[in-house]
Amino acid sequence: MTEGQDGEQHDEVYTPPTLTGVVRKKAPERGFGFIKAGDGNDYFFHFTDLINGAHFEDLSEGAQLDFEVKREPEFGKAGAAQNVRYHRKADA
Repeated sequence: MTEGQDGEQHDEVYTPPTLTGVVRKKAPERGFGFIKAGDGNDYFFHFTDLINGAHFEDLSEGAQLDFEVKREPEFGKAGAAQNVRYHRKADA
């Protein structure tokens, strides 16, 4: 909890980091894959983690995706991704 300008206590809201990466490997028969993120780490994703019109069947290796970190990589294991969606380029 933090104290706001009004002197009241407020709960802090955790916002998971959003990263961009590419599909490194896909296991179509098992419904999951791995994303190689810009931070150099791999992140596991399941087809149920896809949102905003992204379809597992349509993803190919090398496709660029944005995602939120569900679990950080540790002990040599891949992290986990959530809210995986096609990459949106910043408006110019």
